[in-house]
Parts: sequence; structure tokens; C-alpha cells
Amino acid sequence: MKQDNIISTTAVKATPYAWYALALLTLIYVFNFVDRVLIYLLFAPIKKELLFTDLQLALLGSTSFVIFYTLLGIPFGRMADKISRKKLIAIGLTTWSIFSGLTGFANTFWTIFLCRMMVGIGEASLGPAALSLLSDYFPSRMRATVQAVFSSAIAIGTGVAFFFGGWINDLFGWRYAFFFLGFPGLIFVLIILFLKEPHRGAHDKPADKVKTDWKLLLRNVPLRFVLFGYAFFAVAANSVSIWLPTFLVRVQKLPLSEVGFWVGIATVAGGLPGTVAGGWLADKLRARRKGGRMLLSSFLAFLGIPFWFIFIQSNNVGLQMLMI
Repeated sequence: MKQDNIISTTAVKATPYAWYALALLTLIYVFNFVDRVLIYLLFAPIKKELLFTDLQLALLGSTSFVIFYTLLGIPFGRMADKISRKKLIAIGLTTWSIFSGLTGFANTFWTIFLCRMMVGIGEASLGPAALSLLSDYFPSRMRATVQAVFSSAIAIGTGVAFFFGGWINDLFGWRYAFFFLGFPGLIFVLIILFLKEPHRGAHDKPADKVKTDWKLLLRNVPLRFVLFGYAFFAVAANSVSIWLPTFLVRVQKLPLSEVGFWVGIATVAGGLPGTVAGGWLADKLRARRKGGRMLLSSFLAFLGIPFWFIFIQSNNVGLQMLMI
């Protein structure tokens, strides 16, 4: 298949351009998560103005986004294996940025539902294409570290959405938070289109390049455990995260701007070093023993349980922020 701007990444060491690509993709992932979680912070003012029920808020926070984001993940993954990955990311970035910004114009439940649905469709394109690119830019021995840097955008994006979302809401209203934090993602569409794509499978071993039926993935027992385990973990973590700002506003009676400020800082302060260090440590453990990455993931998943329990049971705001 013909690809434009192809570069070679056969070197054992990562090139400076590979680090540039990682920085760019991470920045785009930051916008991805800003647009994904911003609505969670703004549940309270949206509910107040549009008189939504908690069930409607739950549908906007999860169902409208998650169903299409999840169902389209595999088809977009297949597309990323066949077409230009940077173009797929550019199309997705355009889609989710436009509809995130358009959320600020919505006046009905179904209008916001449609916007959230389109944000989910657009954002589903980034993960498969970006991870595929990064796997070709960097040698496999650095894979967890690189993906950890990329995943640090989750903490950064959440922090940016909460910190600036609360501040913008106080100054201008919740609609402007979507305008100011949604539409700017369009700036990076042209930048990603100039990214040079590496050769596919540049760092794969010869045995890894044998063409096989993709359905064989589902017969991989360790992979099934990873998928199911992470699914349960995601349900638990996201269920708490979606309602966390609303919980603090209703139960602790905190102003929305204060919630955004402290939760934003806590998320970045803990999530950023934790994610990057976790990826680095996972690569170290993998080098020492088989299954080291999964052992670390399992340990950290269990380690999060008492922190969430203390957060939910405590009435002390300072302690709750420490648990976050």
C-alpha cells in the first residue's frame, strides 16, 4: 500500500522525530480527554438550566458516548491497519472538536445526546491509530514507557477540563466552557496531517509479520483476561469519576470553580507522575520476568480500592482530595 511521507524507523534507538510524534499525539490525546470529561464537571449547571434528571445526565455522561466509542473501536482499529493513520486521526479530531464545541449551543436533551454521540465516534479513532503509530516509532522494549507517556494525557486532559471548565463556567457560563475548550482542537488537524508515518511493523520481529486471521486474537487466553479485567476496572473507576464533581457539589456544597480547581490539581499531581512512572516500571519488570507488566497492573488495580473507599466514606474535603 502506498503511503505518503514514509520514514524508516529501523534503528534500535528512538529518533528525535519519534519523540516529536509522541509529544504531538499526546497533546492531541489531551484534547481528546478534555472534550470527553468536561461535561462531567458541568452536570450541575446543565441540570439547573435545562431541568434534566439524574438519569438523563447519566445517559449523557456514559451511554451516548460509550456505546459508539466502544463499538467503533474495533472497526477503527481495522481501518488503522489499512489506511493512513494520521488521516484517520485528523478526521476523528475534526469530528470530536466540532461536536464538543457545538454542545454549547444545545438546548434539549437529544441535541446534547447527539453531540456526545458524535464526540464518541470521533474519539474512537485516536486510540487504535495512535498506538499503532507509536509501536512503529519506538522499539518494543520501550513500549510500556511510551504508552505511559501517551496515557499521561488522561490525567492532564482531565485536569485541564476541570480546572479551566470551572473557571470559565463562573465567568461566562457552562456553554462557553464547551466553546473555549472544544473548538481549539481543530488547530491541530493540519499539524497531524504533516506528520511522517513510519513503516508498518518497523520494530516487529519477522515472526510477528506473518499474516494471520485477526479472530485468533480472541482465542488468546491472556488477552481475554486483560480485556475482561480492564473492563471491570473501567466500570468501577468511570462510575465514580463521572459523578465525582456532582458528588462534591451536592454533598460537600463546594462551588463548581473550587471543585474544578482542586480536582484538576489532584488529578494532574497524582495521575501524571503515576502514569509515566507506572509505564517505566512496567518495562523494567517485563525485562526481569515474564508477565511483569500484568503483575504490576493487577497490583495497582487492587491498590486503588482502599483509596476510593476512603474517599466515598469521608466527609473531610482535604482527605478526599488526597485520595483522588
